[in-house]
Amino acid sequence: MARTLSGPFTTQKNLKENRPVELHEMYLDAADGGTQYYCNHKTAITFPTGGQVYSPLGSGRSNVSSSIGLEIASVAIQKDDVSLALSSLLASNVQFGGRKYIIKEIFLDAMAADDYIVRFEGEMQEPQVDGKTAAMEIIGHGALRKLKLPRRTYGSGCPWTYGVDAECGETAITKAGTVDAGCTRRTIDCSDIAGDYADRYFEKGTLTIGGESRVILTFTGGTLAVTPAQFIVDYGFTTAPAVGVVYSAKQGCDNTPDMCRNVYANMANFAGFTTIPGVIIKRSTQKME
Repeated sequence: MARTLSGPFTTQKNLKENRPVELHEMYLDAADGGTQYYCNHKTAITFPTGGQVYSPLGSGRSNVSSSIGLEIASVAIQKDDVSLALSSLLASNVQFGGRKYIIKEIFLDAMAADDYIVRFEGEMQEPQVDGKTAAMEIIGHGALRKLKLPRRTYGSGCPWTYGVDAECGETAITKAGTVDAGCTRRTIDCSDIAGDYADRYFEKGTLTIGGESRVILTFTGGTLAVTPAQFIVDYGFTTAPAVGVVYSAKQGCDNTPDMCRNVYANMANFAGFTTIPGVIIKRSTQKME
């Protein structure tokens, strides 16, 4: 059913100079914090007037890629993550893939409930974070009606989420215990599991202490009654945990052939391509007359 835009909105839309702002809505599960509302503006925006508050977050996006042919409509989004808010969600195993994402455009001088345009609506793929920015691709709903996500793609990495997707065939193990004395914000020693697990067993998984979760960069299994097991995480906890503090470690995967083969012996279910053909460049040797 078509909507009738209000007079103020139509006036603003037709001006040579106006004040457009994009609103981003990221629909996560209620257990993961529910829908996240962001705006690409220097201050928070309440839209419509008296309605939902959109928090300021620097972001950019590509042009919407669409075609009347077989190409899949998509848009690439990049967000600032200096506060590590999105990194923390990802480290906590929040499921982004397959969740709805909507980009709306409004004008700051037209804030009625119907005064917006949906620029793009689709479903998120898993984001990539580097400590300062987070990047993700949104796939249009029209294409997704015929696609299963995650799906096997022609890339070197495995598309399955370890311990979640049935195609992976693995179950993620979680171990709880208490930390030793002398831990730092990034290096956590645990004698209670020394010798129980092989090196790398929890690598690329998550370590949770006091409600904070971090990605495990390396794990050393240690030796019973000799050396403790040790976790090293990607960025430090707020404070170094004191002796006896409870931790929880969960297995993960970086989706590479190395980890699938050498840590989990699960290459039978690896869905990436270990070799990808290179680009062949043909040059003509015919001389021009």
